[in-house]
Amino acid sequence: MDLSIVVAAYNISDYVEDCVLSILNQETQARFELIAVDDGSTDDTGAQLDALARAYPQKLVVIHQSNGGLSAARNTGFEHATGNFIWFVDGDDMLAPGAIEAVVGALKQQALDCVHVGFREIDEQGRPLEGEHQPLDTGLTTGKAFFHEGVKTFHIATTAWTFIYRRALLEQSGLRFEPNLLHEDMLHTPLLLQEATRFTTLALKPYLYRQRTGSITQGINPQKARARIDSLVRIYLDLHLVRRDNPDARFREALGWYAYHVYRKAVKEAQAADLKQSQRQLAKLNRTTRAWRLFPDHDLVGGLKKAALSAMYGPTHFLQKSLRDETQSARF
Repeated sequence: MDLSIVVAAYNISDYVEDCVLSILNQETQARFELIAVDDGSTDDTGAQLDALARAYPQKLVVIHQSNGGLSAARNTGFEHATGNFIWFVDGDDMLAPGAIEAVVGALKQQALDCVHVGFREIDEQGRPLEGEHQPLDTGLTTGKAFFHEGVKTFHIATTAWTFIYRRALLEQSGLRFEPNLLHEDMLHTPLLLQEATRFTTLALKPYLYRQRTGSITQGINPQKARARIDSLVRIYLDLHLVRRDNPDARFREALGWYAYHVYRKAVKEAQAADLKQSQRQLAKLNRTTRAWRLFPDHDLVGGLKKAALSAMYGPTHFLQKSLRDETQSARF
């Protein structure tokens, strides 16, 4: 089996059929399987998946489990996968025609450990939006080198569904998605990339990322914002440990920049939801770990430090706009 596609699905009855059919109807010579994990849905998502499995018994396997979150669903799908390569796809998104053929062709022809692809945004009805991400053209390199360059230039996406990788990387490293953690891709991706010795990017945007109301990345809810902040702090501290123990100087450098961005994201969450207690906790964490000092010296550091301090202690419009402009290509 060339490729296993793992789709995590929870209460997405309006979108799951579009997602599954966009995969099953791909024209390709590659041998692939689709493993859909119904993560305890309370709507008819599971029933739709069962009906699709009856229509496509040779390609689609459906697993039902109690709700455990996105990480748990992905891990379950991986444990049942038999393909040489793994692609995690969110159940409300889609693949563009030709996606599997292009991705599997590159992985096999270049004997890659991992390939990174771009994406285009679509709306709730599947219509194209302006948002998109085009990966850096790195040529054949290592995952560590790509991560260093991507973070340094603010041109990187760390979402799991933009990476397709050899299953052996996860098996040999023991790496899995962290359960009960939001923004889990922000931790999983750099840990995965440090394992990839043959890595490249494709000048393609085969993934269609749906922007919808009510998704886990949309909206400001104080309780949910607090949970996201707690997860970001966990990721930030875990990255500190990985950075401290890693022997690769350039990768440590990139992890420093990246950990700073994770911290800044937590600060922005606390400000957007006006969570005063969380803001005080983050300020204390900054005094303890000196988040901004993780940045090494390079040409953008001075401006970013000022922007970060401004964001924490009374941002100006100019500095906010400057930081947005500098990081517009980054999808941390």
